[in-house]
Amino acid sequence: MIDPPTERPVRAPSTRTRIGAALGAPIAALAASLIVLGKPGTPFLFFYPAVAVAAWYGGVASGVVAALLSVVFADYYFFPPYRSFGVPTGNDALVITVFLTSALIISRVSGVHRGTQAKADLLARQLTARAEELQGELEAGQRLTEELEATNEELAATNEQLEAANEYEAQRGHLFTLAASLARAVTPNDVAGIVFREGLAAAGADGGSVGVVVDDPAGERHVTMLHSAGYGEETMAAFQQFPLVPGRPVSDAIISGAPVLIGSLREWEARYPSTYPAVATLGYESFAAVPVMIAGKAVAAISFSFRGPRAFNAGTVAFLETLASVSGQALERARAFDAEHRAHERTSLIVESVTDGFVALDRDMRYTYVNRRAAEMWNRSTDELLGRTPAEVFADVEGIERSPSVVALARVLADRTPAAVEHFSVALRRWIELRAYPSGEGGVVAFFQDITARRRAQDASSFLADASQLLGSSTDYRETLTNLAHAAVPRLGDWCAVDVLRDPGSTQWPPALDRVAVVHQDPAKIALGAELTAAYPTDWTQEGGFPGVIRTGTPFYIPEVTDAMLMAGARDARHLELLRALQFRSIMVVPLTARDRVLGAMTLCMTESGRTYDEADLALAQDLARRAGAAVDAARLLRDAELANAAKTEFLRTISHELRQPINATISFLELWELGVRGPLDDQLRDDLARMQRNQRHLQRLIEDLLSFTRLDAGQLTIGRQAVPMREVLTSLESIMAPQMEAAGLTFEIAACSPDLELVGDQGRVVQIGVNLLTNALRATAAGGRVRIECARDGDATVIVVSDTGIGIPADRLDHIFSPFTQLGRALNAPKEGAGLGLAISRGLAEVMGGSLTATSAVGIGSTFVLRLPAAEQAVTRR
Repeated sequence: MIDPPTERPVRAPSTRTRIGAALGAPIAALAASLIVLGKPGTPFLFFYPAVAVAAWYGGVASGVVAALLSVVFADYYFFPPYRSFGVPTGNDALVITVFLTSALIISRVSGVHRGTQAKADLLARQLTARAEELQGELEAGQRLTEELEATNEELAATNEQLEAANEYEAQRGHLFTLAASLARAVTPNDVAGIVFREGLAAAGADGGSVGVVVDDPAGERHVTMLHSAGYGEETMAAFQQFPLVPGRPVSDAIISGAPVLIGSLREWEARYPSTYPAVATLGYESFAAVPVMIAGKAVAAISFSFRGPRAFNAGTVAFLETLASVSGQALERARAFDAEHRAHERTSLIVESVTDGFVALDRDMRYTYVNRRAAEMWNRSTDELLGRTPAEVFADVEGIERSPSVVALARVLADRTPAAVEHFSVALRRWIELRAYPSGEGGVVAFFQDITARRRAQDASSFLADASQLLGSSTDYRETLTNLAHAAVPRLGDWCAVDVLRDPGSTQWPPALDRVAVVHQDPAKIALGAELTAAYPTDWTQEGGFPGVIRTGTPFYIPEVTDAMLMAGARDARHLELLRALQFRSIMVVPLTARDRVLGAMTLCMTESGRTYDEADLALAQDLARRAGAAVDAARLLRDAELANAAKTEFLRTISHELRQPINATISFLELWELGVRGPLDDQLRDDLARMQRNQRHLQRLIEDLLSFTRLDAGQLTIGRQAVPMREVLTSLESIMAPQMEAAGLTFEIAACSPDLELVGDQGRVVQIGVNLLTNALRATAAGGRVRIECARDGDATVIVVSDTGIGIPADRLDHIFSPFTQLGRALNAPKEGAGLGLAISRGLAEVMGGSLTATSAVGIGSTFVLRLPAAEQAVTRR
């Protein structure tokens, strides 16, 4: 009898084997990746087999070490930043996580498979030994038969394990394919399609589906199938969308967050009796539903249907859970990518739709995005801009790196704070507004807006306001036009010259002109201009140009002066040399006009600045010229009016003096008759004499008023400035006006005032004003009425108030009563005498003495006149 072979335990791999497997496999995979791939693509393509080999020969620990080394090698060689270590982010972190998860599963399965294989080898040796024993010892057949039966059972178990291992190897291959395909998926629908196709093949299922959870506007949740197969069109249409409620395997998997596994029809009937008939009709017996989780929440489900019964062992469950985990990670990444892509599309659509130019630059200040408006503003295509810096794009513009826009962009890149700037872009020849902001990638984004029209309007408004102030600052139009020309340089041009016609009404041709201003910032250029004007005077036979402006009042405008134009207009070589030296670039000549007459012309030129005029500049220049023409016309009219007024004043003064002498003689003769020197007078003659004396006194007052007015108007009236007691003024007024008030049937009231109340002025003139005001009140008040005069101190002024109960003055005439030669209609106050100068003289006297005279009135109630003069503390001298 042969002794049975000693059953030796399966030996574990040696330490050398473990280390060799853990290090050698990933190093070989790295070498293969570098040779075959050479660059980032699918970095773990060779590392998956490396992990399996390490686990097979060195055990689970060697597989884990190989997986970790694979991650280190891949991070260093295949993930950015390349050839250096860094913390993976985004999709890279997701790919590494998937690999580690898959590697751990592979290590575990490979270790189990190797153990099973080793055990099978041992059993095989045992069977061989036992067979030899059977051949050598027939008498031990029964015992050997029993041993063989036991061995067969062990072999069956081993075969099952081998089949499971082989099945997982196939599933692992699908997982590799799945991971590689998911790495390229960019939308949730792409992910669902890949998961469905590869998952169905890996599970060996006859049917299956992938559905996502959707929340409708009403707040209800339902499942929408993205992909399905193996159920027939009618069934797939019926279950294309269904509510997420318990009692259905897919819904239960989503609600519970755990797989639902049904191994047979009997189990299906026990768990889901309501759906059993439909499943039996389709010919399926087993089923698996696995939830796809994102951040602990089920967002989708994968289901598989099998024609026959199926035992879902631990390996199969692990595979399904791995499949769901990988799918969830890929779906989350795809959703994020899709959301980012949609956001980018929306942002691009918004950016393209705005009217501003928009650009994005990286940290090296290279354009990474340029919208259509920016490309149009710069007159360049996006291909000419993308990937280039402003200095490269605008290389033909001198000093572009010092442009305020470029400086602002550089400041935002350095400081990471927003910036805004307005400036004239030499590159675009336009005014632009730049608003720049730091971007999340270390670059900068900027909005550009063409503000040329706004700045031109602002500058034009500001310039016209300044010009209007200059034009109104002096009555000397020569001085005004000279100041205006200086203000126009350089705001409206590099040159400005103003010419004025000596006699706008003359028909003489050529006309007589005075050049009142020539302005340029460079004296040398002014000397060249003077030489040009002296050597080559204006050709007045021309229809256009400067002569045409003076002749017709039509502006002359050359937007851009070319050298060909200079050559065509030059009279000789020296003329051309001077024209070129002056560097004329753009010219405008606009007429100075007023009341449909040409008064002169303003010439504006752009030269060395390189700027050119356009229609808006021409409109501004014409507006300015119209204002200047109006100022010239107004100054000339004022000069003529002053001359006429001086002549009128002189005439009135002369005629007043001429009239006083015969009137004084007449008054003297009337006084002799009144005294009886010429003989006795009867009552009739005395009445006639009294009327003659009243008329003579009235005429004398008129002449005095006329003399006072002409002196006031000419500024020749002498006014004293002394402290005047108010009591003396009131006493004088009472003695003069009381008899007249009594004769007219009026009540004359004089209110008592403080005995020490004084004013500063000329006492005689103050009494004259009082008499004028009281006389005006007497004329406006009917018999039985009342006239009152009072005085008081009001701050630093002494106030005299004259009021009456007369017929009043209409509101629309109140502003006119102080104008000379103005009387209200007889229907209102029925004046009996006066030339309408009393109130005008009274206000003039008040103002000369540093005071004022105002009036208020109401028709049918009366009028009140208020005279305000400086109080006595203001006196220069006291009498």
